[in-house]
Amino acid sequence: MPCLLRPASTKQTCAPQTLTGRARGGSDPGKMLGARCSRLTLAITLASTGCTTSRRADPPAGVGAPPTPAVTTPPREPHEVALATPPTSLTLEHEPVELVLLRALPIERRDNFQPSGLLWHEGKLLTVSDKHDDEIFELVVEELSVTVKSHRRFRLPPGVVELDLEGLCSDGAGGLLLASEAEVRVLRIGRDATVGWVTPSLERLGASVGLFTLPNAKLEGIARLDDGRIVVAAERSERGLIEVPADGDLARAQAWSMPLSAFWAPPGRSPDFSDLTTFDGELFALVRGAHLVVALQRATAGWVEGAAWSFATMENDDRFGYLDRTYGLAEGLALDGNHVYVVFDNNGNGRTAMPQDVRPQLLIFERPSR
Repeated sequence: MPCLLRPASTKQTCAPQTLTGRARGGSDPGKMLGARCSRLTLAITLASTGCTTSRRADPPAGVGAPPTPAVTTPPREPHEVALATPPTSLTLEHEPVELVLLRALPIERRDNFQPSGLLWHEGKLLTVSDKHDDEIFELVVEELSVTVKSHRRFRLPPGVVELDLEGLCSDGAGGLLLASEAEVRVLRIGRDATVGWVTPSLERLGASVGLFTLPNAKLEGIARLDDGRIVVAAERSERGLIEVPADGDLARAQAWSMPLSAFWAPPGRSPDFSDLTTFDGELFALVRGAHLVVALQRATAGWVEGAAWSFATMENDDRFGYLDRTYGLAEGLALDGNHVYVVFDNNGNGRTAMPQDVRPQLLIFERPSR
């Protein structure tokens, strides 16, 4: 069974300042594969202002079952980036809490279904597949597996041949917002299945702060904040966040590069974001390479990493992990009042314990108390 750790104390500084410290503990971090880190000192260049939302809801049927083997600026010209105040040093000190696994369930595949993004929406777990451009899916939790059914189909916007969907969130009015990596834009699907762009391309804005330097490493996750602002994540090299007002006006948008992290990751992996979600006024990011769910908080100069929950022990357990462990596989994150949901996109790779099993998985964890 996975190593189960109860929540450890956390300590962090949200006001910009610099503290010094040292790594502690006798475990070899290479063997722990990112499950813990503490008192690491980093000078992190980041940026600034308010927080987020979501609401409590009952878990889907079967979630509570016993464990089964198997987290007034001056006007600007359009497209001008709202740069933060000059960067300051910020030191984070906290040790990730190991998530307690409740269930690990294979997702029954259908026509190259590759989940990317996850959302708890009106009592349902929704996802998109980066191989399906015109459909939103529901993940139905059953006793021994997860089945996939269509939630909503829609027509692509005029002139668009590919979306490459990489995340979804609620639009606050019963519809959904989708992050398109191919278009580097946010698309709204109304409750009545009407389709329309919320933003123009975000590529120029992101590139101006060092984002989107690699192909196939652009938008990866989306969340909507309490006041209607939309936050999208740039995946890696460099990772970062883009914040757009509800009306999609780039003249009031802000973008930040976040290339550093306080958390250890296995060699060869750089800090990344693979999904975003909100819950109870907080924004959370899925950090795939470090096997973490990380709370994101506002400091004077921008978003910073806060407390973290780790699923490293589970992902590196041969019963649940996959043969190819070059990079992390977590692609979707959602929370409800009692659970943390993480979805794995294994890209057709077989599980270590059963190489012929090439199904993705949904992991359901106990949500730690804070």
